[in-house]
Amino acid sequence: MEAGLEAAYDRLARIIRESPRVHGVEWLDKIPSRQDLLARFHALILDWERRASTFHPTVFVRDTRIIPETYAEWAARMPARAYHLTEEVQKTVATLRSHMPQISMPSRPALGLPDHILPPDLLERFERKMEMIGQQSRAASAQLVHAMHDVEDALYHTALQLAQGGRKLITYHSLPELWRNNDFIITGYRFIPVRSWKQLLLSIFQLHNETGNIHTHVGGLILVVALFWFTGILDHQTTAIDRGIQTLYLLAAAKCLICSVSWHVMAGCADLDWFLCFACIDYTGISWLVAASLETLVYNGFYCQPDIIAVYTVGIIALGTTMAVLPWAPWFNDIRFRTVRILLFIIMAFMGVVPFLHGAYLHGSAPMAKFFSPIVPSIVSYLIGVVLYAFRFPERLAPGRFDLIGHSHQLWHVAIVLAIFFHYRAILRFHESRFDYSCTIDHAPVPWLHTSIE
Repeated sequence: MEAGLEAAYDRLARIIRESPRVHGVEWLDKIPSRQDLLARFHALILDWERRASTFHPTVFVRDTRIIPETYAEWAARMPARAYHLTEEVQKTVATLRSHMPQISMPSRPALGLPDHILPPDLLERFERKMEMIGQQSRAASAQLVHAMHDVEDALYHTALQLAQGGRKLITYHSLPELWRNNDFIITGYRFIPVRSWKQLLLSIFQLHNETGNIHTHVGGLILVVALFWFTGILDHQTTAIDRGIQTLYLLAAAKCLICSVSWHVMAGCADLDWFLCFACIDYTGISWLVAASLETLVYNGFYCQPDIIAVYTVGIIALGTTMAVLPWAPWFNDIRFRTVRILLFIIMAFMGVVPFLHGAYLHGSAPMAKFFSPIVPSIVSYLIGVVLYAFRFPERLAPGRFDLIGHSHQLWHVAIVLAIFFHYRAILRFHESRFDYSCTIDHAPVPWLHTSIE
């Protein structure tokens, strides 16, 4: 094909050189070089990548030798390249057609053409050649797309057979591409059809690489219930809304833990729709926990400034809603955006810095630091957990050794439970000193939530 293209290009260039010079100069300005034309036709042949967008993006990023560009990034540019090439070729052919009547054609021997090719037919033959190349590329791309879908389907059914309907655990490399997340966790994967929902529920009490993730947050849920049960009215000035804010935080924590447990149970589900749905539910629970945490800081830090509380609350609700909805976007669960997911939640959490800065402006840095100091252990717990989770430590150091116990996600869960406990303890301490901090500003209004619980 390349040889035919080069021959067509040579003949076309020969026609241009033999034509009147004024037209030749104009044409040569519009026709790319031979190397450029060949490169662009290679890109046209590779237009199957446009159709490959129907695959999960991770299919194209397994080969780490493609640096710095990945297959997915390369494929994403194919439609634009193909469109640009097609448009340019059409313009060039149109230019050739418009000037063809003005060309004074030399003899066939002078052009070196075979006897069966007449000079006026050369342009039509060139167009037919390009059309043939396009048809071949589209046919090849369709065949490749079907082949890749067949491979994915075969891998899926192979995983089901290896898992024996969910009765056996399989390895990371036996999983279909969409179910792979952490390549340092080698063994202990469930792959249970959704119709075997009883087997999914029973797997809560079986040993696999999600067992620790499930039970760390079941334990956290028990802790949250205990915190609510054993912490009641702190003083005679505690209002119903004071207690409501504390309860709201515990409810958000309980929701987060329940969503997490649900996700880690369904992480072993072989039905993709259920698998992705519960992943989004997990992120939603995290979003509302972060939002509730911010609200407790604002409520206690500006206890005697209800207008400020109202403004912050509107912003927190908007932020929480956004982060609760965003996980349902199709790209959010893509393994390529794992770092983006982590950064989004970190950014949301660091929005809590704003009340600190505002408090420092109103009260000074030292009083602000003293009042909010009880929150430090919670923040440290979250940061340690995020670092372990992001760097997949310690399984990165010894792949396969921490598959069942001690991998980063389990440690992240422990850090979350500790952070929830430390944050609630901080809320109670904020409550004790709320008047001494918030109401010390000159002309501070009387708290609007003044009805105490007797």
